Amino acid sequence: MRILFFGYDGRLGSAVERSLSELGELVSITPANGETAAPVASLEAPPDVAILRQEAAGRNYVETVRRVVRLCSGIPAIGLVSERRVEFAVEAMRAGLADLVVMDGDYVKRLARSVLRALKSEEGDPGQGAVPSPLALATDSTLLADSLDLILGESRSICDLKERARRVMKLDLHVLIRGETGTGKELLARAIHAGSPRRYYPFVPVNCAALPRDLVEAELFGHERGAFTGAFARRVGKVMEANHGTLFLDEVGDLPAAMQAKLLRLLQEGEIQRVGADRPIVADVRVVAATNRPLELLAREGAFRSDLYHRLNAISLTLPPLRERGRDVLLVARKLLERFAAELKRPPVTMDEGAEAELLAYPWWGNFRELENVIRRTLLFSDTDVIRTFGLGRCAEMGRFTGEEHAQEDPMVDVAEGDRLVWLLRRYRGNLSRVARHLRVSRPTVYKRIHAHGLDIAAFR
Repeated sequence: MRILFFGYDGRLGSAVERSLSELGELVSITPANGETAAPVASLEAPPDVAILRQEAAGRNYVETVRRVVRLCSGIPAIGLVSERRVEFAVEAMRAGLADLVVMDGDYVKRLARSVLRALKSEEGDPGQGAVPSPLALATDSTLLADSLDLILGESRSICDLKERARRVMKLDLHVLIRGETGTGKELLARAIHAGSPRRYYPFVPVNCAALPRDLVEAELFGHERGAFTGAFARRVGKVMEANHGTLFLDEVGDLPAAMQAKLLRLLQEGEIQRVGADRPIVADVRVVAATNRPLELLAREGAFRSDLYHRLNAISLTLPPLRERGRDVLLVARKLLERFAAELKRPPVTMDEGAEAELLAYPWWGNFRELENVIRRTLLFSDTDVIRTFGLGRCAEMGRFTGEEHAQEDPMVDVAEGDRLVWLLRRYRGNLSRVARHLRVSRPTVYKRIHAHGLDIAAFR
């Protein structure tokens, strides 16, 4: 393996050689100057990987990265930096780096693993597959002084949640995150990973509801070559992609029963078996699962394995819906206004008191996704620098953005219906008459919709 090292240091270079040798690689390192970034064509043999150390890049590291990536066309470049800011990491990755390694802790070993990953990714190694870098997204890395800072909010419920999450992230236990659709469950999972001892390894998200039913096992646990028609190469699967790191299972309640049994084996025994393999392999992952469904009720009714539920529920964190977070909605709205205004290349946009009151009065059944849509639409169709209204009308009771659609015959039909029903059943303790009055529909209509969502009224009484 030939490495072109910009900002070469003798001691550091020797340590990298040693680490790669332990991983079975013979290494040849060529020092290079980060300021001049001499053309690769002048070398006797082209390098396999370039390493760019921040100290060698002068004042503008990102610009040097762009120059090196341009000159080392087709060669993966890895950054080695001391800077820990998220914004800096995002800029550097966008400039063309294949990975970014922060110089703290046992960073030499992490750099060696990053070099191997970059090579395998370039070669398309069928044995490993594309293993995501733990720094491919800045929120997954040690660049966050406090990973929970990305979760905006000052309400009591969010402060309590952050305090619980800070305690949880240090423990190597499986976590179950509950919350309605759009409350930020994946963001919380990423924050837990970024603050955990596993942060130097991959965070691999999997949406269980989106996996094809006939391919769930192969996607999660991998398969051997020739295991089934179309399996032309070996695949490691999502679990082994996350090895030593965190596997995030979103919508875990949608896993088929057969996969629930295999997931239970992973949690209990720490091993999996690929499709077509004749023996199990060891897998070391922390599982963070998320759901917007009442798993305890599903387990009681036999729709979800109770033993798996109790394994996942070792530690449970609940994200409160936006409507229960008071003035947090204004903090998030200001951040979104700032972001979307920058994207649209507009000057800063603010809200007046009337617009703020409108946001506070709205129930936000779609949570952050709905808020994001409202803010984006308002900026797209408004030229003013001060927002006076977001167009949220009297149908706020049902959580719709008015002016875009006509009232439907059944006012309960929309994407967040199940979440609203659960919230109202909890609020009124299963009293269907009060739920019907709240929604201004008939009691039989409420009963039909509850039955359609598979909700157990008795569980709320």
